[in-house]
Amino acid sequence: MSVDASTDHLLFFTRYPTPGDVKSRLADEIGPARAAAAHDAMARYCLAAADEAAVAMGASVRVLITGATSTTAASWLGKHHRFIDQGDGGLGDRVNRALVASVRQGARRIVVMGADCPALTPALIAQGFALLDEYDVALGPAVDGGFYLFGLSADAADQLPALMADLPWGTGAARAVLERNAAECGARIAMLPLHHDIDTLADIDPVRWPWLAAVTGVTGPSATA
Repeated sequence: MSVDASTDHLLFFTRYPTPGDVKSRLADEIGPARAAAAHDAMARYCLAAADEAAVAMGASVRVLITGATSTTAASWLGKHHRFIDQGDGGLGDRVNRALVASVRQGARRIVVMGADCPALTPALIAQGFALLDEYDVALGPAVDGGFYLFGLSADAADQLPALMADLPWGTGAARAVLERNAAECGARIAMLPLHHDIDTLADIDPVRWPWLAAVTGVTGPSATA
């Protein structure tokens, strides 16, 4: 299935790993260079999961990038990816534009993810898409009160403004506000399992993610995986 023919769009949001521009809370603990290296490792890991899920489903992956040109992004994550500049505005504005664009391009199921949750496996991503066959919204809740995945059925696209109203992106209140908005506009919402975003060293499990522990300097029991 060609990229443009797919009715399943996987929108991967990320930022180029420039030290000082990414993972600010990690940077406070381990310095901007190592925090940028951690972001780089997570972006590659999560995008690989997205690619694997997309191949299995015949979905289209679009990498929404900020902090880099398409040429620089291709040098970073590979020329085979389709890169789209996120544009101006806050994260909510940028996500909203991308969702609307995908609906206009014929997408029926759209999943938005980023590079902050290494627990996002291909199976979990596929589950997010599958939920959209029965629900308007699929949500991957994060322990910090946000969410690591947001899925939208095109049938609920007209509810997007109400769903996004006053949504405090990047805060611990984001998920609660989204759930409230969904209830108020009658959108059916389904939840994926609860997982950690990686914001601080305390969020890193060295057994599950030894590659991330190595980058950030987290010590712990040796992993077998």
